[in-house]
Parts: sequence; C-alpha cells; structure tokens
Amino acid sequence: FKYSPELLNKMAPERMGDFEGTVWEMSRLDFPLHSIVAGVQKLALSRLFDYKIHSRIIDNKLKSESEEVFELDYLFNEISESIWEELDAKENISSFRRQLQIMHINYLTNIYLDENKKFPYDSKSLSRLHLGSISNKIKYVLNEQKNLDDYTVAHLLKSLDILNETLDKE
Repeated sequence: FKYSPELLNKMAPERMGDFEGTVWEMSRLDFPLHSIVAGVQKLALSRLFDYKIHSRIIDNKLKSESEEVFELDYLFNEISESIWEELDAKENISSFRRQLQIMHINYLTNIYLDENKKFPYDSKSLSRLHLGSISNKIKYVLNEQKNLDDYTVAHLLKSLDILNETLDKE
C-alpha cells in the first residue's frame, strides 16, 4: 500500500469546530490508514482460515475424479509464501506487511491450539508445519541479517518469541 501524503491529508476529517463539539469526540484527527488496512487483512484471513471452509476443502478430493483438486496444503502453502515473501528475499518488511504477518501467526496459532475443537486434524497439522517453517525462516534471516532496518529486526524477534511460545505449549 503506497499513498501520497497529499491524498492521505485530504482524507482527514474536517477539523473545523461545529456547534455539536464533534471535533473533540474524535479519537484521532487523521485518517486511520493502518486500521482500515488491518480490517481488510483480517477479513481476508478470517475467511481463508475458517474451519467450515477447511472442512469443505478437505472433502474436495473425495468429490472430484480429477487429479487437480484444490487442497488444504496448497491453501496453506500459498498463503504462507505470499505473506512471508520478504524472508526469502531478505528484505525490510513494511508496517502493513508486519501487521499482516502477525495476524497470520495468530490465525495459525488459533488453528493449531484449536481451543473450540472445530478445526479438522489436517488444518491443525498444517498449522503446526507452517508455524515451524516460519520460525526456521526467521531464525535463518536473523542469523544472516545485514541490511535490515530496526523495525524489521524487532518484528522478526517478536514474531519468533510468539512462535516459540506457541510451539512450546504442545
């Protein structure tokens, strides 16, 4: 997501006072871009990581005679690869991508721990696989880091802490 400062400043609410005092009731006077983007990211991930969707995808193989069937491992692989592509490229991670990556870890953790016992076994197994894979990639990048900014290094360290805590629970 790249927006010009001029556009973002035009998206801010009116700051002129009115007789109702609404300026003083606003939580912030600028456009909450990160919050808006987080909402879109959360909406997409919540749909992709829904236990009902996973159950239907698992059943796809049984319902088709074709060799090429959309399967759960493909879903998990494509999502993880696209969300964590900066690790393979050893690039700095933008604030929008850091936010998405933490959400991804949280969704994988929720599936893996499955406190409500709703997710299929394959979903939990694949979550465990991807949590471990992300952890290993982060460790590798942190050991090889040379030109990463402080935000990226701090994010990767915090992500690794969350991953280690999750994987130590089971």
